[in-house]
This record gives sequence, C-alpha cells and structure tokens, in this order.
Amino acid sequence: MIDQPTRGDFTTHFNYIKCLNTLLQDISIELAIHKTISMDSKAIKKFEKLAGLTEKSIDGELAACKLEPEYAEVVAPWIPVKCYYLIYYLESICLHLATGNIKMFKHGGHTYVRTTISSALQKGQIKTVNGEIEKTISVGELSNHRIRSGSNLSPSYFTSRDCIMSVRRKVAEYVERQWKDGQKIKGYRSKVDKAKRDKFYKERRTDLLEYFYQMRLKANYKDVDYLDFENDVTNNDAAAYITVYVASTKKYRNALVTEIKRLKALRLTT
Repeated sequence: MIDQPTRGDFTTHFNYIKCLNTLLQDISIELAIHKTISMDSKAIKKFEKLAGLTEKSIDGELAACKLEPEYAEVVAPWIPVKCYYLIYYLESICLHLATGNIKMFKHGGHTYVRTTISSALQKGQIKTVNGEIEKTISVGELSNHRIRSGSNLSPSYFTSRDCIMSVRRKVAEYVERQWKDGQKIKGYRSKVDKAKRDKFYKERRTDLLEYFYQMRLKANYKDVDYLDFENDVTNNDAAAYITVYVASTKKYRNALVTEIKRLKALRLTT
C-alpha cells in the first residue's frame, strides 16, 4: 500500500525549501578555469536558449498563480522539475566554460554535473556567508540523524539548525533510494548487500544543492503527487510554496549567471 500524502508532508517540505532559501542568501561561485583548446559555442548557445525559455516559463507560471490562485495546485507538483532544469542548464554552461569538458552536454550529463558541482563545493569554489551550502556530508553520517517527533511541523522549524540537518537527511534518503534501485537491492538482508551499503554509506557524499536534483527526480519519475496539493493544501499555501521555491532557485541562478559572465570574460583574454 502506498502511503497517501498529508498536510504534514506539505508543511515539512515547505519548511525544507524555506530553509534552503535562507541558506542560499549571498551564494557566490568562482570556479577554477582550466586551459583548454576550444569552447563548444554551439552547445553553450543551445543551453543558454533552453535556460532562457525555462526561466520564462517559470516566471509565467508564477505570474499566473498570482492572478489565479487555484492554478497553484496544478503548478506546484511540477515547479521543482522546471527549476531544476534552469539550474542544470546554467551549471552546465559554467562548468564547460571553466573546464572545456563536454560531458555535461551528452548522455549522463546530469550525473556528471552533480559530481563536478560537489567537487567544486569541496574545493571551496562555491561559498555562502553561513557556510552551510558548501558542506558535503556522507550518506552514512546523515543516516544517523534523528529529529524530535513533530518538530518539523512547527512554522518556525525552517530557521533551526535541526532543519538544515533534516534537509540534508532527506537528500541522503533520496540518494540512497536511487542507489538501491540501481543496484536492485530491496533490503540489506545478505552480507553482500550489507557490505555494499557500508561502502556506499562511507563513499557517497551529498550536499544541499543536490536537493533541486533529487526533487526533480521525485516529481518527474517517482510520484508526481508526492504532495497532495489538490486535497490537503490550500491554494494560498500552494502559491506560497511555489514563490519560495522559485526564489531559492533564482538565488542560485543569479550566482551562476554572474559566474558565467566572469568566465566568458576570462576566456576572451586567454
């Protein structure tokens, strides 16, 4: 039996994105630029066009929700997908300008981008004033995090240190679920599967920026109605969720666009 979403699920996820929105304040990016023979200008232009169209679509959805609040319940389940793709296109352009690598433009590009962004975080090339976004933590360490029952439902929970760890824990849960599906592991009953799990727990690290990617996977492939916006959430709350989700996306988007401009200027002088 599939568990049905509840009002509590919405409140929890709303707290998560409000928390992330706060942590993304004043995010800055400065990637190390590698010497390279050439840039793929065609791929860059393609992704810039896709990013522009995606952002226009997001802005249109947000404006429509403000005019017609009832439309918010339609938009809310899918906004994580559009927001992720806006980020992905811009991350890809950034990384290509910095490294000259073209993997992000090919099959498997999403995985490559996530791995490379994680590496940039660990190298201190992506920073925030609060110092939280740049931290990467192993899935194993996060699997031990526990929260006090009901605390995640408090309206002010998103301001707490515990909420930051809860967002990290949620990302780790999604990462582990994805890994288990890929390994065709249903449980950790055998010694072999337990050994695989322990290795995975130790080696796989996650970061808060991965939240956007994991929410895209959850909305796009797992269960579109992971939050029951039609039955358990008011139109105003759904609209507020969309507004904050877009706001957090735009903070990261702005940092990426700034870095793209810097990298382009450097490429013109090298």
